[in-house]
Amino acid sequence: MGLLHASFPSSIVLLTAMVCCSVGSSAASKSGWIASHLQSRATYGAALVHSSVTWSVADQLKVQVQIEKGGQQQAADYLWKVAKEPADAAQATLAQLVAKRGGPQQGPVQLSTGTGEKESDPLELSARDALSNASHLHYTQALTAQKWAQALAAKGQVNESIEATLLGIHALGDRYQSPGLDDDTEMNLIAGNAALQHGRQKEAQGLLEGVLRGRLEAYQKLRSPTPAQ
Repeated sequence: MGLLHASFPSSIVLLTAMVCCSVGSSAASKSGWIASHLQSRATYGAALVHSSVTWSVADQLKVQVQIEKGGQQQAADYLWKVAKEPADAAQATLAQLVAKRGGPQQGPVQLSTGTGEKESDPLELSARDALSNASHLHYTQALTAQKWAQALAAKGQVNESIEATLLGIHALGDRYQSPGLDDDTEMNLIAGNAALQHGRQKEAQGLLEGVLRGRLEAYQKLRSPTPAQ
């Protein structure tokens, strides 16, 4: 059926990214807070995921996600409150990056994860990862994929719904895990893939939807992503 259960990567693969860092206002200048912007593009088989993270206000992060495949798309915007610990980690890394580039500049500081020398720069990679973590980027991608899967299922597009669910599972990766978590989703994932390989689409759909739902709930308990008011 052309389904992608065997071809997804285990985690998101960013092909291009940019962090735009500048001191936001006079108050931000005194505190040293750094505004930032991250753009990313990820591929899962034939599906393309565009994401944008904007950090223009100190206590909230805006995340935009758009998934495209086969002429269809699902887009969503989220505004998350910024938790102190991941925010502090991201700001510390961004500050190091700005210092490495010679201090605050006019215009954006770019962070590339494409090709070339910057690809292996630990500080550049850490800045991207820290901002992704603070913004719940991978969780947001998985949440968007879940909503798309539900919309496709409502239209009776079972195969497409399964693909969207698998995209969400792999976008989230293992970020839902925590010490002591009683995780039965891996067994259900194996069972779902087995059902899929044997042509039992409806059974696979139910199992895989349960895997994604369970992992999103575990992430919510672990990280408490909170919408900004």
